[in-house]
Amino acid sequence: MIEKDNASVNAISPNKPAKFLKQKPSSGARKQNVKHDFHKKNNENESRLHGKCKWCGKQRHDKRVCPARDARCRQCSKIGHYAKICITKSQTGYSEVAYLGVVQLESKNKTNIDWTVTVQVNHKNIKFKIDSGADHTVLPANVFQNVFQNAKLEPPDKILCGPDRNPLKTLGKFKTNIEYKGKRCTEEIYVISNLQTCLLGKPALFSLGLGPNLNSICQISAADPKAKFPELFKGLGVMKGCYSIKLKPGAIPFAITCPRRVPIPLLKQTKAELERMVEEKVITPVLKPTEWCAPVVIVPKSDGNVRICVDLIELNKNVMRELHPLPKAEYSLNLLTEAKIFSKLDANSGFWQIPLDKKSSYLTTFITPFGRFRFQRLPFGISSAPEHFQRRMSQMLEGIPGTTCHMDDILIWGSTQEEHDQRLTEVCKRLKNSGMTLNAKKCIFSQTSIKFLGHIIDGQGIHPDPDKIAAIENYQPPTNKKELKQLLGMANYLARFVPNYSDILFPLTSMLSNKLTFVWEAPQEAAFQKLKKILSSDPVLMIFDPKKETTVTTDASSYGLGATICQKQADGRRSVIAYASRTLTPTESRYAQIEKEALAVVWGCEKFRDYLTGMHFKIETDHKPLIPIFSNKNLDDLSPRLQRIKLRMMKFSYTIVHIPGKELFAADALSRNPQKVPYKREELEAEIDAFIQMITSSLPASSRRLDELRVAQLKDETCQKLTDYVLKGWPSKKEVDTLCAPYWQNRYEISVQDGLLMRGCRIIIPKSHQAEVLNQIHEGHLGITKCRARARCSVYWPGISKVIEEKIKSCTACIQESSNRHQPLIPTSFPERPWEVLGLDLFKYKNSWYLLISDYYSRYPEIARLDRLTSAEIINHCKSIFSRHGIPYVVRSDNGSQFDPKTNYDKHHGVRNLDGLDPGQNVWITDRRVTGKVLQKTPYPRSYLVQSGRRVYRRNRKHLIPSPDFHPEPEPEDDSDVTRYQHSPADADPGCPPLMSSPQSPKTYPERASSSTEVSPDPYVTRSGRTVRPPERLDL
Repeated sequence: MIEKDNASVNAISPNKPAKFLKQKPSSGARKQNVKHDFHKKNNENESRLHGKCKWCGKQRHDKRVCPARDARCRQCSKIGHYAKICITKSQTGYSEVAYLGVVQLESKNKTNIDWTVTVQVNHKNIKFKIDSGADHTVLPANVFQNVFQNAKLEPPDKILCGPDRNPLKTLGKFKTNIEYKGKRCTEEIYVISNLQTCLLGKPALFSLGLGPNLNSICQISAADPKAKFPELFKGLGVMKGCYSIKLKPGAIPFAITCPRRVPIPLLKQTKAELERMVEEKVITPVLKPTEWCAPVVIVPKSDGNVRICVDLIELNKNVMRELHPLPKAEYSLNLLTEAKIFSKLDANSGFWQIPLDKKSSYLTTFITPFGRFRFQRLPFGISSAPEHFQRRMSQMLEGIPGTTCHMDDILIWGSTQEEHDQRLTEVCKRLKNSGMTLNAKKCIFSQTSIKFLGHIIDGQGIHPDPDKIAAIENYQPPTNKKELKQLLGMANYLARFVPNYSDILFPLTSMLSNKLTFVWEAPQEAAFQKLKKILSSDPVLMIFDPKKETTVTTDASSYGLGATICQKQADGRRSVIAYASRTLTPTESRYAQIEKEALAVVWGCEKFRDYLTGMHFKIETDHKPLIPIFSNKNLDDLSPRLQRIKLRMMKFSYTIVHIPGKELFAADALSRNPQKVPYKREELEAEIDAFIQMITSSLPASSRRLDELRVAQLKDETCQKLTDYVLKGWPSKKEVDTLCAPYWQNRYEISVQDGLLMRGCRIIIPKSHQAEVLNQIHEGHLGITKCRARARCSVYWPGISKVIEEKIKSCTACIQESSNRHQPLIPTSFPERPWEVLGLDLFKYKNSWYLLISDYYSRYPEIARLDRLTSAEIINHCKSIFSRHGIPYVVRSDNGSQFDPKTNYDKHHGVRNLDGLDPGQNVWITDRRVTGKVLQKTPYPRSYLVQSGRRVYRRNRKHLIPSPDFHPEPEPEDDSDVTRYQHSPADADPGCPPLMSSPQSPKTYPERASSSTEVSPDPYVTRSGRTVRPPERLDL
């Protein structure tokens, strides 16, 4: 951690000379000393450079291929050598005040600031002062003697001078590992006598990722763009010109009508986020029908807010991309050779600053629990968005020298401060005129060192970003033959084109012999270090070219992740652009294997997002189940973790393919030897944990109940096998245990969350608790649909829908309170002549009732006004009408009380006929609210004889509900009870004949089945012996 105190940034106080420097001598003595020291040190320098090039300081080679041949020395400004071996740098005059820092910052209250950082040197914490002007890391002699007593010093091979160009008393050097926040490097540390402060030099700063921290103390320009262009840093901008989404010919619209369920705890935050987006005019409500409508997924953040992610996968399948080329990294970096001052601008939610035209806006319609909305700005999930945004940015900056852009990052540079400020002002004017705004928190102004496109750029040139090769530099030596094979597999795959490759690795390859014992000695260590240098330099490591075929390879072990990004060269070989690896966090190490592999994919792509954004690339993985997940699986069909991972991949355009593990050399080796980084909570992990916590808290169960289910799952054999499959990977369908076979179809949804085995957001209930949970689902005696919906929100086991249906159909209370479906009307045959079949009905008009008679053949109507709504009044009008037109054969009505006082069944209709009943079957009689047993079916449609106690009823099927668990119970008898006659179908009297009939009719029309409480109007005998004859009624 970097600390500030009241001391100066100078390693040596400016108010007094350093102890190891002599006081200022006389002028003549000073000249003599300088001349003597120059010749002495120059001779020493030549002797120490024996065997090395005297122009660049590297291993001796022909001057014609020396990299310093055309370089200009920054010390003497001459061409042909580097400043580090320049012989004139010791001739500088003596300075009275000594400085080791590069800049001294003074505040208004005259207090100084000291930047320090605590790093681990050989696992021991040492506090260093950051010195960007130091070429090496140095320690005072007293610190070395107190902390590193056992370390052996080697003779120094270089002459170290102080900031006054005078030589320092160097006791020696030693090589050790330095670590800071998980980043490690091997550094040569020099021990200086009489030094007061530990200094961390520039090489170590960049290796440990501390280089960018120098930005805070390197501000030179007095111009502040935030003050000069305040409107650029306010709110969300709107660029000029609307974007139109072009669809492929023959695109088939995709729309859903029901929103995905949002957990209750997130509804409030979801509504607030939608309102915020509407207020910023990013989205707007949709009130009319649209052909396209996408679902949304609500992603909870660790800070309590939510992110609304629209699933535009179906729309992206039909979108035509612009395919605008990204700027070539090599070309952009070549423009920076003379750059000294840098600024980097970042657009504020870049895509959201581009408006959509109205037609395209409706293509982005999405549905939520609070209604439908459409984007008014370019959404992040559209596949064509990156290319269009890059084209706009390139056109906007066209003609301004010293600028380049990569998506929403704009880099401005200049060889002088004045030139830089002029270009920065011009860019800000262009941005202002276009309507774009910037993210002030991510903008960096007037820096001497900056990171861009995987490189560190400063006044001394372009350096590879240490992060690109950190996974190789921190690769630990193998400890056995298996690890050695993994290392050599990666080396053979990437570096087989390197000259003398076999000779270099001979000390390593010879260790694979079965005749030799694995022993790691000096030759092996030397070959190992050479191999790491080969893998992290040209021709294995190349500069990224967006026009070449790009492949991201990822892999996950039980404890680490590995990834590489490679490009195919013209000669067919693959060159690496960058390496990456890291250890899994404690939470991630408990993920299922498929989730670890998916995590490796999204982590690798996001690690290389500066290269991948806006281009199509290929992903290689050795885990075959990932192919359908990242290709065509719906988000609803995945476990919560896989949902979140796939959502993070929506910003990329990729094709994922399966590669056998034996061919996945580099990523496999990196995942098994990852960088030992300290625990750091990843954004994705925090996102997933927040979602899991939300799911657990929203489950309709107490903490005690959840603990019971965890214990029950541990004891259940099926759940144990399922957990094993989830964590270790599912076998093929033929090899799955029979107990787990019903879960195969939903295997991608099953995961272990917080110790619970779940399918999506539903707990998998072990067999021992299924009956209890089923009773709780049916609590309140809800219907089948509502009980299934309740289960769908919280619990699952195979066949749960069928079990719920059987449970409700056999529930006594549900049967007693339920009613059957309405049955359809019985179709009738078309009459053969007019006035053969008539229909009667009543209607009311202006407070008067009317009788309507219609002929089924000709549809001829007859209407009569009724003075009284009685059967007698209707009969009188029928006689009058029939006397004019003739007597019909059949008259049909709706069984109104005026036509027939008996129970009506014709007016109740539905979509399906009820199942027939069998003799002896127990039923519930709904209108009598008693149980009974079916005796037999009557000759009439849907009519049955049912015995309940001592009574026999004739009932339509509508009034009878099967009741398998009921047993007939006798009804309580009273004085009004009667003894009914039991009729056979042959004896059953269907009632009175029709009102009038035509003997000429050749057809026989069965009459309506009555549903009265009596079997027939036949006489019956009461208990007292009295015979009762029912009155005969006119049957219309």
